[in-house]
Amino acid sequence: MLDKDEFFDMQKDVLDMLNDNIRDDPKLAKAFAKKLAGIYDLEIGKEIFGDLRIVRELLDKDYYDVLINLFIERQGIIDLKDENNKTLFLLAATYDKSSSFVKTVLMHRPKAVGQYDNYGNTAIILAAMHGKTNTVKAILEVCPDAAGQQDNNGVSAKTYAVNQKNKDMLEAIKAATNDFSPERQAVRNILHQ
Repeated sequence: MLDKDEFFDMQKDVLDMLNDNIRDDPKLAKAFAKKLAGIYDLEIGKEIFGDLRIVRELLDKDYYDVLINLFIERQGIIDLKDENNKTLFLLAATYDKSSSFVKTVLMHRPKAVGQYDNYGNTAIILAAMHGKTNTVKAILEVCPDAAGQQDNNGVSAKTYAVNQKNKDMLEAIKAATNDFSPERQAVRNILHQ
């Protein structure tokens, strides 16, 4: 087992390998993701990825190709949790500027939309909370039922959209709710008879 200093040194070594070329070259991104997946396979790798510092850094620095390739190599990485029970998918819903990683995860693992942290925040709630309209839309595109998810306090993505006066996000949530709500569908069927 690594001691704390060795653990942080190893994380720093991995993070120091990141450079702009990896972000700009899909082949380099894929190669780096393979190296990360190899580290993850080691017993020590689970410890390194366990606190999600490396993947947070990848999100912060827009290394989406690396994350996507890492997820494709090792889908289990999506289930790793930090101290607040936030998974990589929940972090991506908060930080993914292009929503490309969120879309990739949902295409391969749509059940990830049900992940929640200690506060009951799901991906759509976190995306709405942080004003990530494109991420909310991406989630609703694959999982329209996510529009009805609520946190531990009963707050939904719709509440955040209303409070932020984000009309685009609100319309996307309403559209998902309107199209898939059994009550709305029943009313629509009656009106169109």
